[in-house]
Amino acid sequence: MLKLLCKGIGTIGQEVRRSVQRELACYHGTPTASLLVLTYRCTSRCKTCTIWKRPKAGIPELGLAEWKRIVKQLSENNVRIVELFGGDVFLRKDLLMPLIKFMKERGMTIHLPTNGNLLTPDIARELVESGVDFIYLSVDGVKGAQDKIRGVDGTFDRACRAIKFLTQARAGKQLPRLICNTTVSNLNINSLYDIADFAYRSGFDENHFEYVGEFCEKHVERSIFDGIEPTPYYMKQEDSVLLNKEEAIRLKNTLWMIKKKFVNTSLGILTVNIDTLPIDDIYQGTINNKKCYMLRTEVTVDPYGNIVPCMCVNNYFFGNLVESDFQEIWNNAKHSRFIEQQRTGKLALCRHCIYGVQRNHPFYVSLKRIYYTHILNWYLNHLYKGSESPVASRKRLLCEKLKSLHEQRY
Repeated sequence: MLKLLCKGIGTIGQEVRRSVQRELACYHGTPTASLLVLTYRCTSRCKTCTIWKRPKAGIPELGLAEWKRIVKQLSENNVRIVELFGGDVFLRKDLLMPLIKFMKERGMTIHLPTNGNLLTPDIARELVESGVDFIYLSVDGVKGAQDKIRGVDGTFDRACRAIKFLTQARAGKQLPRLICNTTVSNLNINSLYDIADFAYRSGFDENHFEYVGEFCEKHVERSIFDGIEPTPYYMKQEDSVLLNKEEAIRLKNTLWMIKKKFVNTSLGILTVNIDTLPIDDIYQGTINNKKCYMLRTEVTVDPYGNIVPCMCVNNYFFGNLVESDFQEIWNNAKHSRFIEQQRTGKLALCRHCIYGVQRNHPFYVSLKRIYYTHILNWYLNHLYKGSESPVASRKRLLCEKLKSLHEQRY
């Protein structure tokens, strides 16, 4: 027990140190990660996302040589974490694998989200051999529910095939980590148990539950900067996909029960982004953060080589990495002016940006995340073990008390 306790204290200490380092990087405007958007084109037509409406006719996407130039510059500026983003990244299969190899040669950690529509056994094998660290397969429902949310028939069947191909290709290896990524909305609030069951049966390592983002036209109109109106991709479409208050409260309890159900199984359940989001913010679609870490520490590059503020403001350019060096762009006058605009609360989008939970959480929320991710999970992992012996019974009662205290926070 003492050894386990020391290990836990060491883990928490490392997390606190990372949070402090993150604050310092943000203060100095030092990039530590990047989001490379290989294409806006997509094979889905999601009800929670409009990125597939972004492709620009007549503007060619970057080729392999140009992306290598960009990656080389980022690597030379100490960027070590990269997310390869779309659209559907497998629409750029012409450059994807060579680019991944180029990144791994530079010691980069690679995250790759996908809807799985185009994933084949050959692609799965190449991904495993290439050294990708994390693969996120989007699953927002089971069977017909997934097809309805993703807007394309057969999406669920293709997701099933994709995870089968990936687990077979991995064949007992530790990497890549296979993550079932679930965007929670009012379209699937009643089927979260089914999704977790599917993730467990299918061989995923983890199931991440993230909350949906949503912007309205008024948010866009109040975020015009230098005469440019942003074009975010989490736009409200026909009806709102946000939860109502009753659903938001139920979500907190549902996620707790899912974590309890899968404790000490092979499936990790990650809910921290929703755990740290207050009930009011969930049903109102608001984010109470004043500082944007993405603007200061994460380099977002669009399919044409432009550094943009983030994925929500993709049509305002700080500079182009094919035409200019990174040092000439990062923290230049346009970048600094945009940071000031955001810091002083003049961009309404930022008060409704779901990235504010996922990537922009301030230091005190970082400490809350440590509590939810490590301390609360530790209780779950060690108090829900064993049969109903007298000792196990006391453990169960203690955990129920912890659950009660947890729920009182909301």
